[in-house]
Amino acid sequence: MITVAPEAMHAFTVFLSRRKIQKPIRIHLQSTGCCDASLGLMADDAHENDLVQNIQGITFVISPEVLEMTGNITIDYVSQKHKTGFVLTSKHPVSEWSGFGVCAIKG
Repeated sequence: MITVAPEAMHAFTVFLSRRKIQKPIRIHLQSTGCCDASLGLMADDAHENDLVQNIQGITFVISPEVLEMTGNITIDYVSQKHKTGFVLTSKHPVSEWSGFGVCAIKG
């Protein structure tokens, strides 16, 4: 369902530890500010119908509807001079720009 690259796992661990957040990380659809949707991340409580996956002590949640639309999701992390953040890609891209942008964890 969800695959997380080692660099992204490290970034999740640092983020959650520094902010003392104990909530799961939700993968959700968000607006990019234009017409296209993208996958995003936020610290959030699990909801009743969520699909839940624990990876190395970090809980990820996603609604069944989002997973059905996207298929399996991969989370990477890039740290470059002008591009730092999580990169979410899915088996079925949600827009033509999927995988090009980075996102931060909201919450």
